[in-house]
Amino acid sequence: QQQQQQQVPRGFPSPTSSPLKSPPQMSPPHSGSSPLGVGLGHQHLPPRGPLSPEHPALTVYRHQQLQALLGRVAATTPLTGSMIANLISKWILRSSHFVAPHVDPVIPSWSDYSVLVGFFQRQLIHLHAATPIPTAKNMEAVKNIGTAVANICQEFARAVKEFKATLTVAATDEQNNVRLGQSPNGQAYIAWTGRGQHTIAAESAALISLRSLYIGPPELFLTSAFALLQRYATYRSLNPLEVRLPGPAVAYLKQIGVTGQALADPFEAGGLPYCSLFSDVDGLFSALQPYGKEGGGGELQLGSSCVILPPCEPTLAAAYARRALDGMQNRDGRTYWLVLPQACFRAHREISKHDLRTLDSRLQEGRPGVRAVQVLSSTFFSYPGPPGNTEAGVRSRAIVVVMGAPNGAVTAANVAEFVNFIRAGRKGAPPKPVPPPQGYAAVSSPRPVQPTQPLLQQQQQQQQQQQPQPVMAPALQQPAMQPAYQPAFTQQPQQPQQQQQ
Repeated sequence: QQQQQQQVPRGFPSPTSSPLKSPPQMSPPHSGSSPLGVGLGHQHLPPRGPLSPEHPALTVYRHQQLQALLGRVAATTPLTGSMIANLISKWILRSSHFVAPHVDPVIPSWSDYSVLVGFFQRQLIHLHAATPIPTAKNMEAVKNIGTAVANICQEFARAVKEFKATLTVAATDEQNNVRLGQSPNGQAYIAWTGRGQHTIAAESAALISLRSLYIGPPELFLTSAFALLQRYATYRSLNPLEVRLPGPAVAYLKQIGVTGQALADPFEAGGLPYCSLFSDVDGLFSALQPYGKEGGGGELQLGSSCVILPPCEPTLAAAYARRALDGMQNRDGRTYWLVLPQACFRAHREISKHDLRTLDSRLQEGRPGVRAVQVLSSTFFSYPGPPGNTEAGVRSRAIVVVMGAPNGAVTAANVAEFVNFIRAGRKGAPPKPVPPPQGYAAVSSPRPVQPTQPLLQQQQQQQQQQQPQPVMAPALQQPAMQPAYQPAFTQQPQQPQQQQQ
């Protein structure tokens, strides 16, 4: 923590400069029940005003505050770093779909203090039941830890809010001090020089994709791109469990008439309308409000057919499925491709068709509107990130459900072809094993290829001839190694079967 204080760039207040204030007065409880499980009833979504780029200084300062927050919680509570990161990433997912006001979109900060405390207490109780928290001898101690975490988050969120208030209109020139550069090794980056030098890597393909989606003022494109990249870098520093459909699968769905994605980001939009988590920064890149957001999200603007790969969190996965089922029951005429990885379920075993009812009782094979249900033992999901890194991914058991599809809009051949795409990852061959980002379950290393019987005989003949420097002919070279994968979302990975050459 002392090192973090010493490394604060010039122009920024210290991450711990704001004294800890007493928690705000607890608001009266809200009536009703939220489908996201945070204790609030349905509210109307406020009108969305004109979007403007987030100030680069704010994005950088928020990242510094988040890192300091993680250090503070780790130093003052018995929670480990991975526990804290998991709690915050879940809060980000819930708050993006929840209309209750918050101080900051990344640092946990619901304005209703009682809701924030209740969220952390419930999450820690569930966590403690599965993995006991050190020094927490009873449930009262667990609740006290949740209250302490909420107080620390409120402190750092207030610091971000106070810093944001200092960024007046006079800082416009500073906001525009953003330029595009290239490192000696050819890596493109965006640099903001307003308060020191702050750079963030940006793949050329990513910038081209972002430019095609950008709908803001042309002169502020680099400023908007810097804020976008920094927001996702901050979020993904928490190592949240995020997966996406492989690019060829999205391209195939687009080819057969799918018109939108329920969850994506500007890097994986694939030329389709999409909903995203951070509409405040993604909105400048054509993103819609989060799918299924309380009071109404962007689902009504996804067209006549959409693919839904919900967040890998059971509560939100159920909310996504429920919203699609409600639309189907209201005869909206849409086709829904619902893809559910293992992590969308609470089951600690391999999922089956019977687990669909845990998300919604209407989500069962044979029910009205449910056209097809397939359980896939091995499905490829790519890691989210800029274009150019589409081969990095993970395998998991999953369930594919096709719903709606009026007038034969989807055929059995369409479902089979889509399943083939997500099984293979890319057309023609399984994806190459690429080291995943820190925090993700690693893809198993390639197993050695066993020589075929003819190749063994030829090698034995060469050894018998005892040639001084034998050279293997090109036709006798061993084939390229094929990767073996293990499920990422199951507790006990399956052993890879022997590969037949």
